[in-house]
Amino acid sequence: MISNIQKEILTKGYITSFMGRRRHFAFPPKYQTRAYKDACAKFLREATNAPFQMSNADATKLAIVRLEPYFRSFDNPPAVILNIHDELLVEAHKDLAHIVAPKVNQIFTEACYDSLDRRVKVECSLTIRERWGK
Repeated sequence: MISNIQKEILTKGYITSFMGRRRHFAFPPKYQTRAYKDACAKFLREATNAPFQMSNADATKLAIVRLEPYFRSFDNPPAVILNIHDELLVEAHKDLAHIVAPKVNQIFTEACYDSLDRRVKVECSLTIRERWGK
């Protein structure tokens, strides 16, 4: 059975995230039967998960953009220093950590919810540590 996602890739040649970003798949010409069949199998597998990965990336990027103005409101501003998949590593002075953390969580959660067209409620978790390596 072919899913709607798989139908979209076969008819359009790309898949779309909830925010409209596209991932194109470069199918070989159909006359290259073996290469075409191999590419179809590979791309159909990748396309099934692509909208979720892309939407997650969109949400994370949106959160980073929304965090920036909030961070600038501080004399010693916190900063996003690392983004890994669906996680953000935010560095803040230890006196600000417990002030900044709830707002970071709120902004990230709202960005995720907004990036999914407000269709799915999202929960984000947060951890405060002295050193991010431990």
